Order: sequence, then C-alpha cells, then structure tokens
Amino acid sequence: MVHFVLESNPSEIGRYSKKTINLSMCYAGFAQSFSLSQAVGAGHAAFLSCAYDVVTDWGKPTELQASYAQILHSKASLGLTRLALGLLDRDSKGVLLEDGLERGVTALEFVLQMMRVREIFDRKCNIQKLGTNLQIIDDIIDWESDSVKGDDNCLTNTNLRETYLKQIGQDFDSQAIQRLFPYGTVLGLVIKLTQKKAADMLTSPEKYFK
Repeated sequence: MVHFVLESNPSEIGRYSKKTINLSMCYAGFAQSFSLSQAVGAGHAAFLSCAYDVVTDWGKPTELQASYAQILHSKASLGLTRLALGLLDRDSKGVLLEDGLERGVTALEFVLQMMRVREIFDRKCNIQKLGTNLQIIDDIIDWESDSVKGDDNCLTNTNLRETYLKQIGQDFDSQAIQRLFPYGTVLGLVIKLTQKKAADMLTSPEKYFK
C-alpha cells in the first residue's frame, strides 16, 4: 500500500519492502507476551515507519505529507498521527533536537502505543532514555551511509560522540536486554552487534571517522 499511495518508483519497492520486514522483526522485540494484537501492532508500526522513511528519503515532505497523513489515519489514532506528522515537520525543517535523537524517543512512543505495551514499559524503564539509546544504536548502524548522504546522525557531534558510543554499552547489559525484551531475540542480537561496532569505533576511530 505504501508504494501505491506514495507512488514510489518500482525499483525502490524491494528496498522498502525489505525494510518493512526488518523493522517488523525488530519491533516484535517489544512484545511482552505471545499476543496476536501485539504482533499486529508491531507490523503496523513497521509499515508506518517505512512510509515515514519514504517521505524523508525522497526529500519532498511537503508534497507527500497529505498522502502520508492518509496512511497514518488508516492505521493509527489521531494522537499518534499528530505525533508522527509533528516529527516529520521538524525533520524536514532540520530542527530536530538532541542531535536528532528525539527521533528515537518519538518512534519508541509510537511503536509502544501501536502495540499497546506503553504502560508496561513505563513501569520497566525511562521511556525517553530508552528511545534515545535506541536511536543511538540506529545511528551507529547507519553511520557510513548517513555520513555519505549528510543525513542526521548523532555521531557527527564530535564533542559527544564518545559519550554516545559508550552509553549503549553501559545501559544495555545482558540482564537489561532480557528484562526489557523477553521475546526480542532479533532485537537483542541487533543491540549486541551494534555494541561491538561501537566498541570498535572507540578503539579504532580512524576506520570510521575522517
């Protein structure tokens, strides 16, 4: 649906379809039980996240915002629609806060509400801190491509880069991962692999930062 509503180039369909599947597998890691409703929520959140990426990747958010809003209204509540469109507006204007890390906080809020597990996570952790850490992880994964394209990435802040790289190692030990994501095998693996990359970035920065 995202490809037809946003009229994506046929050559891009495979890319965004793959991204939706990958996001679904990661978002499923937020599930707190073997629940069909949580699984469906994860799928819808992944679909809408991919639609957001289509709009921002093409660099024409004004032209595509109405179509994106249409997709949001079909799957999400009015409150979540406003949340996503507000982020899109700030993103398109280049005024994202905290080195762009607010994206992770908003995305996490969106996913948790779509999956109806927000109250559970609110009891387990500081949601804003978790969202920030997950965005740091995403930025570490995407560093090479983001640095080439000039996209927002917290690691471009040389004053805080080391802090960010250390932070995900300190805040995500094995016990924390298991406690937060009891069914998150894929998500847990992504976190651990990213921690290894972060450690390598700290010890061998010349390989990544020029």
